[in-house]
Amino acid sequence: MEDWKRFQRDLDEAGRGWLEYQAYAFAGLILVPTESLLAEYQKALRVAGRAGLSLQSAGEVARPYIANWLARRFDVSPQAIEKRLNKDDLWP
Repeated sequence: MEDWKRFQRDLDEAGRGWLEYQAYAFAGLILVPTESLLAEYQKALRVAGRAGLSLQSAGEVARPYIANWLARRFDVSPQAIEKRLNKDDLWP
């Protein structure tokens, strides 16, 4: 326990940021697997299309709506979805 406390105490801001990034990335991959994200993203595009919304024309305006829709399906935050959409190059 003391080693862990010392590690935490001695960790600088850059090291803390790197560890947080790794934790978020790992959690994102576990909670939102790539194949499932792609399938649900394609479903979201179809739903949006049926409602008359085109991502090509709506662009960034549609992003929060798509992220919220996907977040509810995976029970994660919209921010986690947006990070994954960026990381997996799914967002146009």
